[in-house]
Amino acid sequence: METYRYLHRFPMILILVGLVGVNSQFLIDPQSAEVTQGADHGLECVVNRTYLAGYYFVAWTKDSEVFSARNQIDKVALENINGEDPEDRYTITKIDQGNTGTYKLIIDQVKGVDSGNYQCVICQHPPTSYECTGITDFKSTVATLNVLYTPSVP
Repeated sequence: METYRYLHRFPMILILVGLVGVNSQFLIDPQSAEVTQGADHGLECVVNRTYLAGYYFVAWTKDSEVFSARNQIDKVALENINGEDPEDRYTITKIDQGNTGTYKLIIDQVKGVDSGNYQCVICQHPPTSYECTGITDFKSTVATLNVLYTPSVP
């Protein structure tokens, strides 16, 4: 009975304690998939935009290397990761709706080099640019993209 009286007086403490450890920054995480070579594929994350106040933005990583800033692809970084020119096959769409932001990474005509582990992260940036100077602890789950191909018959 005494415990009930204490919780009744401080209900917010119970609610806040219940939220500790919940990844509330990412409302939807990108999903792992197997995609046939040549098909188009999209990975999506939805972010609680209240975590983007100040000098923060959403970026995509492949195999733990950042290759985007906001909704722009860094072709040089992506070429270094993939080992070949991405040929404008990667695009990012961003839709803000209320306190959420939807970031969709679209890969056209998927190739074997696109296989890997993708993740949405929240980056810090300096006031004068959108260069990712540090990845925060706010990260989505990792989505693995496996590209399937049919061997050619001689």
